[in-house]
Amino acid sequence: MRDLLIMADFSPESIERIRAAAEPVFHVEVLPSNSEPMLRYAGFRTAEVIIGEPQVEELELAPQLKWMQITWAGTDRYTQNGTIPPEILLTKPNRR
Repeated sequence: MRDLLIMADFSPESIERIRAAAEPVFHVEVLPSNSEPMLRYAGFRTAEVIIGEPQVEELELAPQLKWMQITWAGTDRYTQNGTIPPEILLTKPNRR
């Protein structure tokens, strides 16, 4: 099964809506921003999709990553200097 990692501070209801839409294609794991480094490493190692804003350095721990959905509009920290390889889809909210 493919892994989807949630790193954003969503309500339990929002997480359940994501689970309902993603499963059974994805195993959904919630990783709080204050989690232990080993837990973070394990989550990144298998994640194909990340929802949230990982540290730029943590992206090196995510060799399976194909798509990252950030929860704010600014993407500069991820797009500057080729931080995200072009084969990884980076999406953001459409704010008006």
